[in-house]
Amino acid sequence: MKLAQESLLMELKCGTNVSYVLSDNNVFFMTGFKVLQGLEKSGFLRCVKASFNGQIQLIYLTKTDHSELKSFKSMLHSLDAEAFAAILKNVISGIVQAKTVGFLHCPNIETSVDHIYVDPKTYAVYLIYLPIMEYCAAEDISEFETELRAGMIQLIDSLPGFRVGTTLQLRAALTDGSKTLEDIVRGGGAAPEPDLGGTMPDPGSVTTSRMTLESIKHPTRFRCEIPHGSVILGNVGESADIEIPGSPYIGRRHCKIIFLGGNYLVSDQDSKNHTYLNGKMLAPHHREVLHDGDELRLAGSTFRVHIS
Repeated sequence: MKLAQESLLMELKCGTNVSYVLSDNNVFFMTGFKVLQGLEKSGFLRCVKASFNGQIQLIYLTKTDHSELKSFKSMLHSLDAEAFAAILKNVISGIVQAKTVGFLHCPNIETSVDHIYVDPKTYAVYLIYLPIMEYCAAEDISEFETELRAGMIQLIDSLPGFRVGTTLQLRAALTDGSKTLEDIVRGGGAAPEPDLGGTMPDPGSVTTSRMTLESIKHPTRFRCEIPHGSVILGNVGESADIEIPGSPYIGRRHCKIIFLGGNYLVSDQDSKNHTYLNGKMLAPHHREVLHDGDELRLAGSTFRVHIS
């Protein structure tokens, strides 16, 4: 990372967490740090500020409420091509999300495979953002994106076993300079989110689980079983796999529910009126695990999740 090259910080071992010590406390960007505190659910590692020999220490916690995160690098040997492509696309999605957040400077995001953290259950990605004063020029964002693309292409090329199917599609999209990162996230030639429900290396009985969605606040009564695989929920049957009638505020392709590795996951599909899980708004395309009893709100309609 450029910040390390400019000797603005030093990485320090901190158990399973990641830690950096600033060489000069004056480079710490308090506003960026405060913004970061609200982004754990949007794909960034939670950051704690501490002191180390009088210098500011930033500690990034690699454990969430539901999972012990692993570095992308440590997972490479256990992934297949579909899962690998899904993680890469989730990294790109996190970068795109960061670009929409004020006071975040994309070149301050760690993008090396040993500093990208992944939930092994869901393949959700958590990035490290360093709240350091923005010494880089605005045009460095373009340079950052170019380096990100080049790094991903190099990673794909270094792993011949992954150069198949959706991974090759993603590589082609990364190589195509006419496609922005936003295009790739929207699916412009990139790898689609995989249906890995039956291919995860977990031979247990988890695949027998069933999920039902039932309305608790909606203009009409609604109840349906969510099948294994990947389904889109929305208010127009031609656009959605499961139609939820009764509310014009639910989008045509409002959210996606995926059965992956024995878990049901939900992600918002850039809906106009948003998707909420237990009252918290989901960032577009960021996956969250669903649990029995959760409340899922699409626009103004609320549904109970039943998993058995």
